Amino acid sequence: MTKTKITLITFTKDSEKELEKLLKNIHDVVDEIIVIDSYSKDATIEVAKSFGARVFLARPLGYVEAYIPYALKKATYEWILYLDADEALNKKLRNDLKLIIEKFGGYDAFSILRIDVNNKGKSLLTFYPLKLIRLFKKSRVLFKGIILKQPKVYGTVMELPEDYFIIHYLKHRTWLWSLRKSITYARLRCMQYYQPLKPSKAIGKALYMLSPFTIPILYLYHLVLAARQRRIVNVDTMISIWFDIALHEGITFFLQNIRSESEKHIAKLVEKEGLTTFLKLKLIEA
Repeated sequence: MTKTKITLITFTKDSEKELEKLLKNIHDVVDEIIVIDSYSKDATIEVAKSFGARVFLARPLGYVEAYIPYALKKATYEWILYLDADEALNKKLRNDLKLIIEKFGGYDAFSILRIDVNNKGKSLLTFYPLKLIRLFKKSRVLFKGIILKQPKVYGTVMELPEDYFIIHYLKHRTWLWSLRKSITYARLRCMQYYQPLKPSKAIGKALYMLSPFTIPILYLYHLVLAARQRRIVNVDTMISIWFDIALHEGITFFLQNIRSESEKHIAKLVEKEGLTTFLKLKLIEA
């Protein structure tokens, strides 16, 4: 009988349907479930508790990375599986999860492929191969609470074979939803990174310098680069994902260029120290 114990950590806000799908997928292969919830108004908390999860409330911040250090403090076990509410493990990874740790437990973390799937069930391999640190020993990693930032691992990382992967279920995206999310993430990146974007090619630099007016051209530019790298796998990827990327990067570069010197200085400090440390954020509301 296995002795490996795993804590699942996940983060929610009005995510009852997504969370139920996740916990049905994973609840019987983990030993503890920690849910950090941003004051959901739907049945998210009830769904979490129905699967035996421990639920903690936290101030809404607009992105999940800020909550990870807090979730790790609440976790009982050393081995952590981190999944977003709109993710799940594929069958092979789900079945072999504890076996992997038992066999390769000398490693401190595992890098796992993530595949985006749209609401039609089609795979969108936009960032293929996108591999993320999602299974790790909590004492051997450092999360700085910075958006889109992978942890620093103090030790060794094993890259799992690609027949083990995380499924990321994408919601239906409207243009307005994409615009709002792009603006939110762009603002956060400019607050937390001294230089969020560093275009390398001359044509890319020119397009970014003129953003947001060049976003449609940036979209075409990304399509050309993706085609050269053989990243486009279907029409859905071309229409939806690459436009979102161009929109987000165009807005980010525009905001990056209009920051004041004090804002740049703060961003440099946040990037170095981590957001939760720098701001001494109190995530839990009284």
